Amino acid sequence: MGENPISFHFNLAVDYIGRGALGAASNLFYRTILLDPGHYQSWVSLIFGLGIMKETAEQQVLLARYVKRDLPFVKELIGSALSAYRHNPYALAEWLQLYSEKAEEKDREMLMHMISDLEEMIAKNESKGTKEEQPKPPTVAEIADHKIYLDWIMEKKPDEIYDLIEPLMNQPKSMELGVRMLTYFPGLRAEKMLRRVCRSEAASNKTKTRALIALHWHGTTGNVKLIKFGDSFVVNLQKPEPKLDLNLPKPYESLIEWVILWWGENHGLIETQEGGAAETRELTKEQRQKIEAQMNPNIVAAAESIMRETYLHYYPRVAPIINEIDEWGAALLHILKAFSSNWDEPWTSPLPALQGGAELKQEWLLKALLLKEAPESEDMDNNDGQEEEAAEETTDRNE
Repeated sequence: MGENPISFHFNLAVDYIGRGALGAASNLFYRTILLDPGHYQSWVSLIFGLGIMKETAEQQVLLARYVKRDLPFVKELIGSALSAYRHNPYALAEWLQLYSEKAEEKDREMLMHMISDLEEMIAKNESKGTKEEQPKPPTVAEIADHKIYLDWIMEKKPDEIYDLIEPLMNQPKSMELGVRMLTYFPGLRAEKMLRRVCRSEAASNKTKTRALIALHWHGTTGNVKLIKFGDSFVVNLQKPEPKLDLNLPKPYESLIEWVILWWGENHGLIETQEGGAAETRELTKEQRQKIEAQMNPNIVAAAESIMRETYLHYYPRVAPIINEIDEWGAALLHILKAFSSNWDEPWTSPLPALQGGAELKQEWLLKALLLKEAPESEDMDNNDGQEEEAAEETTDRNE
């Protein structure tokens, strides 16, 4: 007697997770849910996987669908919700309220404290806001109704999905969207499209790295040729160096920690560490929590975004940041201040001077942020009609 199809899909997805093939695993977890909507292990695994993939919009939708269904309380999902809904405190408070109804008494009390703190923060923010009426953020029910790319599994055949995506891969301005869509749909056609992007002169450096990550997340094996900076690189998908995912390499993480440490010292939250090499200054978990509780959250979010864009642009090259971290830190702070003009809270901290090689490092970071897409090749087909069709398919996604 053959294996139960639900167990087969789930066990295969778990195997893919063990190999780092998050895209293939997401596809299989979704298929398991279609076979058994009450298979909560697949819901939870898919939500966790989307978090690792930095697919916040999809994660929000799955969390909203989970909480609206008759599915059990899983404490670890609270952390996923706190991360996914961090920019929508209204939806977060509503989600926690709905989730508390699934919890036992002890966990319910914890959630009610969290909801109370959130409501206090919302009231404080509203009292500081303008008198102009702000657009209402989406509710949990509205978020649950949004479409995600994985929904295509129950709506289209594999070749129909590839037919929809393929025209996007022929235009530089839509390649990144096509790569993102393909992440969830492994297969030979997808592999060919993604390998082509890695060698394409028309694709941006960031899109090429995203194509590499998508191949890795498909569970593709072997080597991939990557063309960047006029050079040719060979990347081993089974043992890529640096690692292929959207988690930042250690040197880039260290730079974000340097920014948090600098802010904490400049605002008197921790004692200034005089003397000693800059690279030996470490930020403890407790210090980070203490400082981030007082910081404008846009600072850390923007720093992470800048460094992720830098990683995607320059991969497989990773700058030796640790050895000159004060210069890198000063460069990043100047960029963050420029970004802050779009934030609610103005930047008030005095900046360190751009000394030594800090100005060159600032230019190096800015190049990853400001570089425009490569111009379209003259021999490319005109696929405006197909692009519009793909856009229509995703108009109600929660971007």
